[in-house]
Amino acid sequence: MSISYVLKERKNTYGDYRDDIQSLVELNPNQMSFDEYVYIYELIKSKGGCNLLIFGLGRDSELWLNVNADGKTTFLEDNLDWIKIVNTQMNNLNKEIDIRHITYTNLGYDADRLLTEYESGQNNLKLDLPNDILDNNWDVIIVDAPAGYGEDVPCRMKSIYESYNLSNKKLDVDVIVHDAQRRIEKMYTDYFFKSYNHIKTLDDGKHGKLQHYRSVDSNE
Repeated sequence: MSISYVLKERKNTYGDYRDDIQSLVELNPNQMSFDEYVYIYELIKSKGGCNLLIFGLGRDSELWLNVNADGKTTFLEDNLDWIKIVNTQMNNLNKEIDIRHITYTNLGYDADRLLTEYESGQNNLKLDLPNDILDNNWDVIIVDAPAGYGEDVPCRMKSIYESYNLSNKKLDVDVIVHDAQRRIEKMYTDYFFKSYNHIKTLDDGKHGKLQHYRSVDSNE
């Protein structure tokens, strides 16, 4: 057993950031896949420091801080336990992190009604976001919250809408949505990003589908 463990360790050693991602995936197997993390990491790195907004906190938060060390990274999170855990972790690492507590007021059961209302001109999809979040020019937005594991809990209607709302007035904003195979995520991404460029789909059948969209010139 010890020999195969050593061989596995040697095989999975890249000598760069992918080692951190490999470790993250092994410790957190029910989240994103290795390829999904590498894809997002390289996208953010290519910006050379950017304005990065992330819906959701988790064990991967440090990864996003590290790759965007020369930029501005802000996390929006509804779970107070996760906020406490990640704040403690970053304090122990002597790292600063910008976390904003937000509240999701609807459940998955409300998804169809909210979209129907929006189509009829009644917008109940807005989140109560701070002005600096609303006014900032974001370059990359990642939607991986709220958890949305069932329709009796808060789902991603409003985080997907706000990712659209915060990106549709600027050209070439990259929007990443995870778990896009789920009914609500698919319905909302299909609706709000139909005019965006669809850049890539990643799906290994095990870690949830990842969709990458890029905003276009709204005047065209």
